[in-house]
Amino acid sequence: KNTNVYAVIDSQYSGGTHQTTVRKYSTFAIPDWTYTFPGEFSSPSANSLDVQISDDGTKIIVYTKAFPNIRLTTFSASSGVILSEVAATPFLIGNPAAVNPFSISGDGSTATFITTNVIYFIDLMTGQQDYSTLQGTFTGGAAINFDGSRAAYGARGNQPGDMGKVYLFDRQSTIDYILRDTISLIESETQFTGLDLSDNGNRLVGAYYLGNKFGVKAWDTTTSTSTQLFNYEQTGSGNLINFALDIVLSDDPSLFALGLTGDGVGLVDQIQVFMIGQTGPLKTFATRGSIEELDFSPNGKRIIAAIRGQHYTESTLGIYGELNSYKIV
Repeated sequence: KNTNVYAVIDSQYSGGTHQTTVRKYSTFAIPDWTYTFPGEFSSPSANSLDVQISDDGTKIIVYTKAFPNIRLTTFSASSGVILSEVAATPFLIGNPAAVNPFSISGDGSTATFITTNVIYFIDLMTGQQDYSTLQGTFTGGAAINFDGSRAAYGARGNQPGDMGKVYLFDRQSTIDYILRDTISLIESETQFTGLDLSDNGNRLVGAYYLGNKFGVKAWDTTTSTSTQLFNYEQTGSGNLINFALDIVLSDDPSLFALGLTGDGVGLVDQIQVFMIGQTGPLKTFATRGSIEELDFSPNGKRIIAAIRGQHYTESTLGIYGELNSYKIV
């Protein structure tokens, strides 16, 4: 996946405005190309800037926000030419979700975009859009499969004591999505923070938390009623909220990995690797800070993790982060 294709996005404040630039690399030396967006954009935050790469490495998709504009721009990874640009503002209902509002399908054709009120399904080439009103409150977990034919998001109810749920959608035509299944957690007040779908959409994994307890589940989604395959929970002992910032399936998809914020005392390792069918983690790795993002190598034998300098809830000003590789097998 994404062989020798890397992309970064940043916003710099100069002359009273924020200028947003995306850079594409094939090595870690100098960028192959750069593109600076015209006009002013928001200062960087969890829901204002994002860049993602299609699985084959041919497309780079950039999400930028500057009130009242939401823009999804698709670049050719090889040349830097803009292939398409979709403005979501005329159709936008609600503000972008606070955490992880944007994700793309593996082939780079379709995006999901979540606001406080709706989930959008957007064809990145034609600009066609469909949306569904959110059930409950979005809590950070969203996923879409390789060709964009299946998507999911996690939420909890709006009332005290409501339990977390996953809403699974299927595409019926070009950009027409309908609700396929609703999966409920048993315990009240739980919140989903991460989801991932296999390329064919037939396996779903989800991460959730309640206080200092985190949990992971896996489901077979082949039929219209999803079947649970895996469940694991662990409780930390610190005073920091320990939840997943990322969860990802391997390509096959027999493994999945969880990146946690950490409990603050080191009882729970921040990286946890699971195999469907086992009762607990296959491997765990302790890190000095919270996991921002992680992914498997193409052969599934290593985990690559972006690590904060401290816990997610603590300031990292002046403290460097890390990009590390961990051997699983």
